[in-house]
Amino acid sequence: MDLDKILKGISFRLVKTSEEEDAVKRIRYESYLEAGYIKENDERRYSDGFDDLEFTSKYLAFDNGNPFGTMRLVMDSKEFGLPVDKESFSESIKFLRDENRKLAEPSKLAFLPEYQNGIGNFNFYMQKIMFLDAKRKGVDDLVIAVIPRHARFYEHFLFFERISDEKKYGTLGGIPAVCLRLDLTTFKEKMEERYKGQPFDLYHHFFIEESKNIIL
Repeated sequence: MDLDKILKGISFRLVKTSEEEDAVKRIRYESYLEAGYIKENDERRYSDGFDDLEFTSKYLAFDNGNPFGTMRLVMDSKEFGLPVDKESFSESIKFLRDENRKLAEPSKLAFLPEYQNGIGNFNFYMQKIMFLDAKRKGVDDLVIAVIPRHARFYEHFLFFERISDEKKYGTLGGIPAVCLRLDLTTFKEKMEERYKGQPFDLYHHFFIEESKNIIL
């Protein structure tokens, strides 16, 4: 697969304008509706209260200026918590809070249905812009709630660890979900040990490669 050809004209950026905010909600809606996670609504948009918090970052993927993918990073706070708290995973992450770890939650990853063929490559770049943002904010741990079949991707490629049993993901129609955690303080060491010098070198991707198509 020719990665340069796939990524030609593709960029990943931090959301800054109201038009980009609207694109985030529209892409989520179309993606989740296609997957059967949500029902139709008149606004044809999908969002929640965490989108409006000042310490939430949102990202967009663009194809020659046209947005087609999105993700966000929510910082933990005593007042609002994290989205996983709303999905009954508070007890699963309590031990991290008890250790005064700085937590954040990547969530609401979505791509327009017509871009599904390249989602693997796009996802790694979306993960990178989120990782770079989390790193500059001093995050210790990332926690996520994902459906079990998607959990395998995060566990196998990105060293997330499962810290809960399956529970219902209420905001996506009650589908099963699990909570995962990634210790960012050991992430670089693990990436280097497994991937450095390999044909599929995620260590180089996350820590060495200068990705000019990522704009924070």
